[in-house]
Order: sequence, then C-alpha cells, then structure tokens
Amino acid sequence: MHVRLASEASLLCKGVHDLLESHPEIMLVESVVCKQCCDQYCCDSHDVVIIDISNGRIGSLDCIRKMLARFPHSKVLALINIEHVSLLGDIFDRGALGVVSLDADASVLVEAVKRIASGGVYVEAALAQALTEIPYKK
Repeated sequence: MHVRLASEASLLCKGVHDLLESHPEIMLVESVVCKQCCDQYCCDSHDVVIIDISNGRIGSLDCIRKMLARFPHSKVLALINIEHVSLLGDIFDRGALGVVSLDADASVLVEAVKRIASGGVYVEAALAQALTEIPYKK
C-alpha cells in the first residue's frame, strides 16, 4: 500500500517516515506540506494520506475537507496530540477515517494505516479513552 504524509513539521515527517519504511507492505510516497496536499499532490498515487493535525489549528482540519472535496476517494488518517482529543468530532466530520495520537506506539500507526487502506475506520484506544474523560457540556 502507498502512504503519503502531509505535515508542516519536517521532524515529524522524518520520524513517521522512519517508522513506516521498515514495514515492507507500506511504500511511502513523497511527503508534502498540508497546503500542497490540499491543492495539488493528492491523487491516485496513494492508498492512505496521513495528515498531521498536531498543532490543533483549524487550517489543518480544513485541509482534510478541501482535499476530500477535490479527491473524494482519498482515505485520511489524522495524527493529533492527545491534548487535542476534543477535535475528534471535527476530524471525522471533515471526512477522516481514522485518528492516532503522536504518543501512540509505531505498531498502532501501522495497524491504523492497514485498516484504513482496507476500507475500515480506526480510533486509537488511548484517544477513545481520553474522549470519555472529557466533561460533558450542554
């Protein structure tokens, strides 16, 4: 399966790239910054796009919406900081199929990529647990 990473942080790109390249079933396509992914680079050259939303900015969330409007068959996995667990609803509302925290083990990221590539959805267990701990607001 082919995977593309979209992030503003080159260090994060390098780390994710290093984690995934050791898995023979995963082939990485050139990493891009989010704006490029939304505007031009997302096409049929990948099975999964991993979008870094670790900064928690709305612009990164909008990247998911814009990309899926232009390339509706793209499968998106979002990477977030666990502190931004409250964004899960927004992430899925914009069309992502999965979410993993930056604190996750490499095996969790690989499992998420595989599940999403095969048409499934994925929420890291630690994020699901953190979501249940957010106080309910009316």
